Amino acid sequence: MKLQLETVIKENERLHSELKDAVEKQLEALPFGTEIGDDAYTDDETVKNLREQLQLANQEKTQAVELWQTVSQELDRLQKLYQEHMTEAQIHVIESKKQKDQLTNFQQLTKRLHVTNENIEMVSENVRSVYLFM
Repeated sequence: MKLQLETVIKENERLHSELKDAVEKQLEALPFGTEIGDDAYTDDETVKNLREQLQLANQEKTQAVELWQTVSQELDRLQKLYQEHMTEAQIHVIESKKQKDQLTNFQQLTKRLHVTNENIEMVSENVRSVYLFM
């Protein structure tokens, strides 16, 4: 999107320059003060028209630059939001792995406690048996 806007801006600037050159050439070609009557009125109208076109081209350029700035700011905002989301996702993955490791450790500890408990019960039964024989 940013590249497209930059392309549009460059194209707009090129067109603006071409229009400005054309207007200047037309203004230079106009004979000022040498003709009287309808030709002078037509020349004045042409100059007025060309000035209006130049003004509109400048307004369009300004609007394109403002749009580019707005899109650029939005892109920056979205990139920041994406980075925050990625950071939160990485934290979630790390926490999930930590909890999984803790669960595995608890399961291993539970298994060891169960085996130890069975061993204690066997020793206890053996001690009772020995005690009964005495």
